Amino acid sequence: PDLDFVNAHGKLITGLGSGPMWWLLVVVGSIESLRFKQMGLGFEKLTLETAGDWGLKGLFPSSLEGQAQMRTKELKNGRLAMLAVSGIFTQGVLWNAHHFPFVPQAA
Repeated sequence: PDLDFVNAHGKLITGLGSGPMWWLLVVVGSIESLRFKQMGLGFEKLTLETAGDWGLKGLFPSSLEGQAQMRTKELKNGRLAMLAVSGIFTQGVLWNAHHFPFVPQAA
């Protein structure tokens, strides 16, 4: 395969304003602009209570203790996921195995 996680960024941006990554930027930028509207351009309304809050409370606990515990779990799981992804990329680059399952290639 020609496209892998190591060279994807360079191949998906084919010029200024062209390529699929620019569409991703437009979509994500539009979603983030809604967050700027809520939090202010300088994020002056951002607090520990509002961090990561998109207003989706369907499965959120009703007790204050449960809510605090859930926020802590969200932060810890998010950090763990970021570490895991960086480990996957590092392993793939070091072993020159740029596609899943990221194991060394047989010589």
